[in-house]
Amino acid sequence: MTGQPAGAWSDRIALTRAGWRTEMRFTRNGIASENPHNRACGVWASRSDWHGVIADVYLHHHAILDLDDPDIHQKLTQLWSELRALCVRAVHTFEKDVPCIIIKDGTLDLAVNRYASDLSAEDTRDVFPTEDLPVHLEYAVIWDGNDHLAALVDAARAGLHVEDSLNPWFGRSRMIRDCKDRTWGYRLRLTQRDSGDVKVVFKPVTFSVETLHEDCLRALVVASHASINRLFARFAAGGADDGTTDNALPPGHAARPRQ
Repeated sequence: MTGQPAGAWSDRIALTRAGWRTEMRFTRNGIASENPHNRACGVWASRSDWHGVIADVYLHHHAILDLDDPDIHQKLTQLWSELRALCVRAVHTFEKDVPCIIIKDGTLDLAVNRYASDLSAEDTRDVFPTEDLPVHLEYAVIWDGNDHLAALVDAARAGLHVEDSLNPWFGRSRMIRDCKDRTWGYRLRLTQRDSGDVKVVFKPVTFSVETLHEDCLRALVVASHASINRLFARFAAGGADDGTTDNALPPGHAARPRQ
C-alpha cells in the first residue's frame, strides 16, 4: 500500500531535495568476533557546496547495533532522523562559515570548520544547485514493513558488508558550477566476506540505477543480495563450478590468509 512520508527513506529524500548526498554502511570491521550479530552502522550526509561557495561538508552519525534486535528498524530510523536534524541546523546556523561535526558532552554537535571557512571566505557565492527529482519519492510502497531499509539489514544480517548512496553522479558529465537540475540515482555496494570456510579479501560488487523510488530500490537490494549469494555458491564446495578456481571463489576474488 502507499504510505505517508515518514521514516528513514523520507529523511533521505528530504536531504536529497536539499542537495545532500546520503550514504549508509553496515560493516563488521572493528566488531569483536564474539558478537556475530553486531554491526557498525553509519549514516552520512555530504555536499560540495555551502551557501553559494564550493566547500566539502561531511556530517556523520553511527552506532554499534545488534541486527537481530527487534527494534533495529526503529534505531536505524532514529539515526537518520538525528542526522537530518543536524543538517537542517547546520544550514540555518552556519550561513557564513563552513560547519563540521564534533562530539560535545557525548552527543553530536556542530562547530566551525575554520580551515574550509577561511579557504572560501573570499569566494563569490554563485554555486546554488538545483535538483531534477520526481514528485512523491517520499511516499514509500511497503509490503508488511519490508522496505528498502529492511532489505539492507537482511543483506547485512547474511554476512555481507553493505553500503549504499543517493548521489547526483548520474546523467551527463558536468563541471561543479554547472549544477542546475542535477540527475540523481542510487548506488549499492555489496561485499562477500566469507564463502564457506574461506575468508574473502574485501572487493565490493557495485550495482547502480538512475531512480530513487523506494520500491524499485528495495527490489534491487533483494535481487543483488541473491545474485551475490548465487555467484559465490557456484564456486564453493559442491557448487556448479566447484574446482574451476584454486581458492573456491569466483574469478577475481582472493582468499584472506588464515590467522
